[in-house]
Amino acid sequence: MALLLGLDIAVPASVIQAWVLNLYMVVVSRRQIAWAERIRIVMLAGIGLPFTVVGMVAGNLAHHRMDELLFRRIVYALLLATGLIMYVSG
Repeated sequence: MALLLGLDIAVPASVIQAWVLNLYMVVVSRRQIAWAERIRIVMLAGIGLPFTVVGMVAGNLAHHRMDELLFRRIVYALLLATGLIMYVSG
């Protein structure tokens, strides 16, 4: 879709499509959904949301104040460390 429409149109269209499909799945499968578990997941995501926002703001500030090469090296090192931890833990 991005190749045909461009990213400015494809990204919002994909987000809307994902929300519509999610709503459809909830409506069709509403009797089979473990609502207590879903509520627990939403609550945990809500707890993590402020930390995500703080991390995004801090990363944006660091990105603009740091040398680009240094910032990329730090990000790549963190991604590598995270990937290794996930690989080792199974």
